[in-house]
Amino acid sequence: MRCAPSPPPRVSRSLSSARANVSASCTETSRAAGSPTTWLCCPSSRPGTTSGLTARTQKERFCEHKRLNMSTLRMTWEAKVQLKDILVNAGFPEECLMTQMFNTVGPDNNLDVVVSLLTFGSYPNVCYHKEKRKILTTEGRNALIHKSSVNCPFSSHDMTYPSPFFVFSEKIRTRAISAKGMTLVSPLQLLLFACQRITSDGDVVVLDDWIKLRIPHEAAGGVAALRAGLEALVVEVSKDPEYIRQMDPSNQQLLNIIRLTSKPSAAGLNLMVNNQRMGDGPRPPKMARFDGGGGYRGGYGGGGYRGGGAFRDTTCLY
Repeated sequence: MRCAPSPPPRVSRSLSSARANVSASCTETSRAAGSPTTWLCCPSSRPGTTSGLTARTQKERFCEHKRLNMSTLRMTWEAKVQLKDILVNAGFPEECLMTQMFNTVGPDNNLDVVVSLLTFGSYPNVCYHKEKRKILTTEGRNALIHKSSVNCPFSSHDMTYPSPFFVFSEKIRTRAISAKGMTLVSPLQLLLFACQRITSDGDVVVLDDWIKLRIPHEAAGGVAALRAGLEALVVEVSKDPEYIRQMDPSNQQLLNIIRLTSKPSAAGLNLMVNNQRMGDGPRPPKMARFDGGGGYRGGYGGGGYRGGGAFRDTTCLY
């Protein structure tokens, strides 16, 4: 699948409209598997616990080492517990809300589905990577990749990503406009979850009058048709949460197709790139000086924080 950008029309859309930003200030840690996202950072970032003051000290050191904010993680956890209680009280089976484990060092289809949900939740915050730090947003305005993103290069050299499309959580307006919370997405995820208008001339499919995808008309129509089925399933489950326990085969097949469509490989993308840096990420913090025995001195210590092909900046789904 080949993607060709075209300058978007100036469309007045409120990018600040009701976007639930779980903005844990955990400086956008990356997924080690080479998947570009600022959004999925901390499913596996949990320190081992002991007891008392030692446990607190370990947690503080863990957060400092991983560049995480402890108070933000605590608030995120409390919000998760509250949401879980609300859903359980509404009738959703508790076993459906158990903590999920993700593979952060290799392909994980569950994580691909999470990215699809982030794509849906982030819309219309979609951008196209042009060159270096430059991106193009749906408003037709130029912007930059925020310097705290793992997708941001240290140097001025141009970067190549498996897909030029990203979703982001928010814009920062200073002297320049920067996008934070960026997650690389596939064209199929945009087609299914992040567009309102789809047109086609048979060979080229246009999303929202600015994103052009070279994909067969029939294939694009099949992917777009999944959305209506998914919305009908959401309505059915909302009316009767117990329906999740005994879902009929047709809806199970629908969910399986969506899982397959969420895979990067479904759009011909290979996120497990070897011998190529897809983004250096934010510069690691300088380590403190310790003059006592066994201490360490200055510099970017501890093996450093390397972006090495990681592009999922992520805001802590804890």
